Amino acid sequence: PDSIFAADLWDVIDGKAHPDYLDAKRFFAGTHPTENLKILLKDVSERLAGIEGGNSVFYLETGFGGGKTHNLIAAVHLAKEGNRLSEILKGYGIGHYTDPTTTRVAAFVGENSDPLSGREYTIDGQTFRVYTPWGQIALMAGGLAGYLRIRDNDVSGGVPSSEDMEQALGEGPALILIDELVLYMARSLALSPDSPRSKLNTQWPTFIQTLFRVAEHRPKTVVIMT
Repeated sequence: PDSIFAADLWDVIDGKAHPDYLDAKRFFAGTHPTENLKILLKDVSERLAGIEGGNSVFYLETGFGGGKTHNLIAAVHLAKEGNRLSEILKGYGIGHYTDPTTTRVAAFVGENSDPLSGREYTIDGQTFRVYTPWGQIALMAGGLAGYLRIRDNDVSGGVPSSEDMEQALGEGPALILIDELVLYMARSLALSPDSPRSKLNTQWPTFIQTLFRVAEHRPKTVVIMT
């Protein structure tokens, strides 16, 4: 079916995508890179590798079918594979690669998240329900310790402080991806007034400002938002 050719970021993160998207070298072999994709991957790679002076935040804005998801998947493979992709990406002008053994990828996809019932994760033998973008990012980047640091903020729907958010990301390079946040916002609007996260939709300016500030000041940290 044609659906196998539709890129899905979360399926790649979850290891369930079609091999054309899941296998990094196969993915790039089938990619005709635009100049913007080359620039994005060069900047992301070198920022994750610790080169100073680059952008910490990237905002992708194109119409439907404009390649946003493809760019996000490319960044995921770059973070997870590092210089193992140097041969296939030799035309991208990338001078430095991140260490894939220490780089964490944290993704929040609004279509796959629910502020009411949350999303269940099992880590280190413990199962948690994660409700917010900051909770999921902390869990994926900082592991169990990272999530527990801001768990109260996740359950209550309140944005953690910059200090707590930075600590929750743990050590080492971090690539943070936020896609389709508006779909999650729409679900948040439907929360009943007695929901523990009923004030969630007042938090977006604070969350974005906090995350961007953390990314700017934390070494080897990149945020890509669509």
